Amino acid sequence: MEPPGRLDACVLDDGRTLEMWEGGDLTGSPVVVHPGTPGSRLSGRHLHAAAVAAGVRLVVPSRPGYGGSSPAPPGLALVADDTLALADALGLRRFAVLGTSGGGPYALATGCRAPARVTCVGVLAGPADLPTEDDPQDPAGAEARLRDEAAAVFDPLLALTDEAMVEGFLSLVPAGPTSHTGDEHFTRYWADDLRESLRSPDGFARDNLSWGLGWDVDAATLQRPCLLWYGDADEMVPPEHGAWLAGQVGGSRLTRLPGAGHAATIFDHLPDVFAALLEHRPTGSER
Repeated sequence: MEPPGRLDACVLDDGRTLEMWEGGDLTGSPVVVHPGTPGSRLSGRHLHAAAVAAGVRLVVPSRPGYGGSSPAPPGLALVADDTLALADALGLRRFAVLGTSGGGPYALATGCRAPARVTCVGVLAGPADLPTEDDPQDPAGAEARLRDEAAAVFDPLLALTDEAMVEGFLSLVPAGPTSHTGDEHFTRYWADDLRESLRSPDGFARDNLSWGLGWDVDAATLQRPCLLWYGDADEMVPPEHGAWLAGQVGGSRLTRLPGAGHAATIFDHLPDVFAALLEHRPTGSER
């Protein structure tokens, strides 16, 4: 079976390439999805079936350094501005934005940068801007170290079969099971996404610096509806992150998912997530 959706790319004003995947219901209400870390545009394939059922048009860009998207300096605001440029290229006047895991801060940044165009922001198990005691004093050195560490850990996975690659990746992170665990298509899509996103360690390193060293946007300035989902059993991004964001963003709605680990929070509640985002859908003339 052919993977769902279509692949494309656009050239930004500064000459950088931004790759994307588009799928779901192409006549539906638009939602731009910022995937997790590591993650590429191919992660949209996991969301396709639920989006079709919900009447959602999905647009999933690969952030700088992932796949064939050009590298760029760390920062959330830059990705938010790239998102707006992509929306312009696709003719999207208004849209919702959803961030999964490491994509959550980018979804919030997009809403902060474009309140007139973003109808709603959703975050699934995304890290908050919590203070840390070990922020490096040398960001450039930290980026080089992160690239080296990522290459050492992830490069051996690329030579494995799809199933072994996904199993190897999950052995490195406490993501936990999902209702899709063992499904051959789910495994294939995840392996394809990993191969795409780990072609270079640049995207992984950039992500960790962008939301790990202090954000360059203030989540408290978000003026759009903000929907947060966090799993009570999530060891990767504990629910305290959701509580912090709920306290920062006025009018946000926090849903805690009993017994859900990281992967289950992201993949097992998509019908409810899309239904909630569609409560704020743009009208036909605003798309």
